[in-house]
Parts: sequence; structure tokens; C-alpha cells
Amino acid sequence: ALPFNFDPSTLKGNVALESEIVVTSPEMPNSPPLKIYAKANKTRLEGSNDGKKFVSIMNGDQNAMYVLNPDDGSWIKWTMPEKYKATAPVSGKPGLTFTPAPGYVKGGRETIDGKECQTWSTVNPQTGESGKVWVWTKHNLLIQAKATSARGTSTFMLKNLQLKPQP
Repeated sequence: ALPFNFDPSTLKGNVALESEIVVTSPEMPNSPPLKIYAKANKTRLEGSNDGKKFVSIMNGDQNAMYVLNPDDGSWIKWTMPEKYKATAPVSGKPGLTFTPAPGYVKGGRETIDGKECQTWSTVNPQTGESGKVWVWTKHNLLIQAKATSARGTSTFMLKNLQLKPQP
């Protein structure tokens, strides 16, 4: 598991996040990118799974998630249990925050996609598993993560990231 949670309710005012999410793992080495739109207490993900499009809409005001399958016209609504409500924000200014998971130590600074980042990393001495995250210092926003285990390496990246006012 990656060392963070995303809580769009920490986006303040009319600031919104728009980005592609690229995730790779040993189980899904060529996973297609997702598109994420997040504002205040709402998140929309668009992508495909096995060639079929899906749209996932999380509405924190309604404590609900909707998954739409436009290819066949189906949809489901899931009412999220209280224990799944977002409690730990992850990204920074304006209104976003990143908090490293226990065991992560602050590293150096690196530049990712022209964004100056603070790195955080961890290693489990018993298993050899390791993790590293890159946090954009200007906005305290996690933009890349990498986790390595005996199964291989998993990555998470925000690409073409935009934080912008929304009408």
C-alpha cells in the first residue's frame, strides 16, 4: 500500500486539482492512466479497465460513491460506511496537506516535472520492502511514490498536474 490517503475535502475555496494518475505494479505493468478531478468534497476518476470505460464519482457531501459504465449504460451507488470517510489529508497549499506514514524519514530534494520536491523514504529491515515519496514543496502535494517488495516495484505518479481556480 502506498503511504498516503487523498482527502479532497481539504481543497479550500474554489481550488481544484486536475491530473492524470499513472500507476504501475507487478500485477498491472501496463495499467492505463486515470484522469482525476478533485474539488472540495468531491472527486471524479475516469479510466478504463479491460478496455471498458468507467467513471467513478465520490461525493463526500452525500457520503456516496457512484461507478458509471458508459459502454453498457450501467451504474451502481455505494454508500460509504463512516469508517471509510476521509480523515487524513495528503496534499498542501492551498488547503492540501501531506503527512508521511509512520517510519518514513525526510530525505533530500529532487526535481520532478520541473517541481521542486522533498523526498521521504522508508525501509523495513525484516522484509527489505522499501518506499519513497516525492512531495512538491510549493504546495505540499505528493506527486510521485514508489514501493518495492519481493513481488516487484509499484509506482504512482501525478502527470500534467494542475491546481487551478474553478468557476
